[in-house]
Amino acid sequence: MNLQIKLAYAAGIMDGDGCFCLAKTTKYNNHLASITVKMTDRVVPTWLKAELGGNIHFQASSDPKGENTYQWSISNRQHISRLIPDLLPYLKTKRLSAIVILEFCQRFPGAGKRYTEEEKTIMSKYCDFMTVVNGRGPGSTMRKERLLRLVES
Repeated sequence: MNLQIKLAYAAGIMDGDGCFCLAKTTKYNNHLASITVKMTDRVVPTWLKAELGGNIHFQASSDPKGENTYQWSISNRQHISRLIPDLLPYLKTKRLSAIVILEFCQRFPGAGKRYTEEEKTIMSKYCDFMTVVNGRGPGSTMRKERLLRLVES
């Protein structure tokens, strides 16, 4: 399988079952950027790890009738900054989330840097924006389409 096909397949998986996430952490008053895919079958998360790097976490179901899950993830900002540009041509539904996470990771590369209070405030604004971008419910699709047009114009 050539590289473009692998990237298109990975982007399709991420569009359907993935999350481009940004969250404030209580530990060290920092922010965590990540790309995740969570599934009940380990085949695709294992493939993502082999092809794109990252980690796999197994989570046993707390519900006796539930299924165990396998979560592939990348949370290293430099890794995310290298991966997203390769995925962008193929992403459809998660395109805006990916663009925002990419900008965040490029602006705040992490790697042991201590950020000022002003920078942390800006990081929190990115988190607030991602809450809107990743939101669901009535009107969310139209909001995301308008935001994407603004970002790409």
